Amino acid sequence: MNTKINKYLDLNFLGSFTNIEGLKNHDCVEIAFVGASNVGKSSAINMLTNNKKMSKVSKKPGKTKYLNIFEAEEVYIVDLPGYGYSSASGDYKRSWAIELPRYLENRRELYFVYLFTDIRNPLKKNDIAIMQKLEHLRINYQIVLTKSDKINVKDVKKVLKETSSKFGECISLSTKKNDEISSFLSSINALLSN
Repeated sequence: MNTKINKYLDLNFLGSFTNIEGLKNHDCVEIAFVGASNVGKSSAINMLTNNKKMSKVSKKPGKTKYLNIFEAEEVYIVDLPGYGYSSASGDYKRSWAIELPRYLENRRELYFVYLFTDIRNPLKKNDIAIMQKLEHLRINYQIVLTKSDKINVKDVKKVLKETSSKFGECISLSTKKNDEISSFLSSINALLSN
């Protein structure tokens, strides 16, 4: 199924910040993209805007090293640095072991989190730790199973069913599948309408 996509998000890149003190206060809906390195968060930003240059994408894990902020009329999207990249510097790892929890614990504007995980090997140890953190803080979130084009449709349905039965409704996402892009856009637009 390759449905037509009706509406993309009109996002503007605001800037990159090394810590939460650089983020401005606002009254819009703030959504965070969280997940391991190279799991597809930056690709999702580009997909939502239909602009391949909106967010830097690399095949090398650990490309996103800052809080990258994007703004539209009613929403802020925060693309957080990926965790779990073994070759990252020690200082970088220590910094984000501190900054990611600080963001989740202290960001008053945070409304919702999308937790990105590779559908081929979903919900690793760090993902589970983030989920536990979100539940402890009572932050609403949804799991996004990325790179669904890398496995067959039957397996996508199987992983979706198994993961959703354990962790609530999940969505699959591929930059190559218009129906999944539309579903993800609909999910975000539903948040904006609440």
